[in-house]
Amino acid sequence: MGAAYFAKKEPEKAMDAYIHALQLDPDVLSHSSRVGVVWQTTPADERAFYDYMVAKAYAKLGLLDLSLEHLRKAMEEQYKDIDKAYKDNEFAMLRKDPRFNELMTNRPPALPD
Repeated sequence: MGAAYFAKKEPEKAMDAYIHALQLDPDVLSHSSRVGVVWQTTPADERAFYDYMVAKAYAKLGLLDLSLEHLRKAMEEQYKDIDKAYKDNEFAMLRKDPRFNELMTNRPPALPD
């Protein structure tokens, strides 16, 4: 459901669906997929936004390691609104983690297309 809402450009509904899925199976977004080729052709800005939304979902559930991992991916894909992580409520607990400040201060370089 999350992917469907994301494709329909309904990110808040997508995040709610991802959170529900993660509550059922915290590894659900880590499972391998058969849509890898399709994902590779997805524009980088959409992949970056997706990773940011997944980071929010993980942060909301208190899965900080996974949240940081997806925040890093969003940065590598050059998510243009990455500084929203300083304000979005879902990241409140993550902002207390010194790794968050380290990541936000020493941003990873963008991955080549």
